[in-house]
Amino acid sequence: MKKILFLHGFFASGECEPARALKEAFAGRTEVLTPDLPIHPKEALTLIHEICNQVKPDLIVGNSNGSFLGQIIAPIVGVPALLGNPYMKMTEFLKNRIGPHRFKSPRKDGVQDFVIDEKLIEEFADVQKHQFDFVSSSFTDKIWGLFGEKDTLAHFGPLFARYYPNIFHFPGGHTPTAQEVKAYYAPLAEKMLIKFTFVIMEYTPEHITELGPDDIFVFGSNLEGRHLGGAARTAYQNFGAVWGQGVGMQGQSYAIPTMQGGVETIKPYVDDFIRLAREWDQNTFYVTRIGCGIAGFTDEEIAPLFAEAMELYNVRLPKSFVKIIERMK
Repeated sequence: MKKILFLHGFFASGECEPARALKEAFAGRTEVLTPDLPIHPKEALTLIHEICNQVKPDLIVGNSNGSFLGQIIAPIVGVPALLGNPYMKMTEFLKNRIGPHRFKSPRKDGVQDFVIDEKLIEEFADVQKHQFDFVSSSFTDKIWGLFGEKDTLAHFGPLFARYYPNIFHFPGGHTPTAQEVKAYYAPLAEKMLIKFTFVIMEYTPEHITELGPDDIFVFGSNLEGRHLGGAARTAYQNFGAVWGQGVGMQGQSYAIPTMQGGVETIKPYVDDFIRLAREWDQNTFYVTRIGCGIAGFTDEEIAPLFAEAMELYNVRLPKSFVKIIERMK
């Protein structure tokens, strides 16, 4: 069953009306997770990140402050997001509301009272300052904005449009009613689930014996296309690699030649692969430890060639490559 992670607004909880309505809209076919988010933004982002790592949602849906947080976290965890009325300048919202408050819906821990103070506003200011740091050109089409035409609180459509091309509107206010969630949020969420569902996996598995219909096996080859051993043989026997073709797409595999010289001769082919992976963003590419077998190179020599691929949500790298690239940062 597919999973949606819903991120509620600042005064709300996982039991708010939009959250319950989204659960009802997807009942029996998609699991909707609605956690209570901490009011402190960094704590909230940490919790969201942990949930994404643990349950691997297929889609994030947010509203207001939840959308503010969702915009930040979505490209980091590689999960598409539908963001309703994102409040991208939370400091402006909070400055006029300093003092004690109560959550508008029940929270699981039973704590209903909280305080907005200068310290909390400073925390939001720090997060707000870096909210677009993780925007990636390969991921912008997977973050959609949904804006209420009667929203009197958040007016950040123009700011959102600077970064993201997919913008939709509905005839409602800042916090959608249950009916509006079912009529406007749920259909767009359904469309995104169909369009962008993919398996989140941190690394390329050590042994790949089968692929999904949109998966591509990336292996090291030779220019002559003689797929005799290692990953090349696996590609030839199982994933459509063509004998005599040493470069590029073939079946459900992609060949990168590694036996024609030094590392500098491999880099142009890796760059070509990365360019293709950016364009073919509906496919997931599983990169094997190319060049680290028969070709005789080390992980330390090859991994840096794939540093740029780390930002692509649809490319999986070997764990050894990822660790080396992370140490380079």
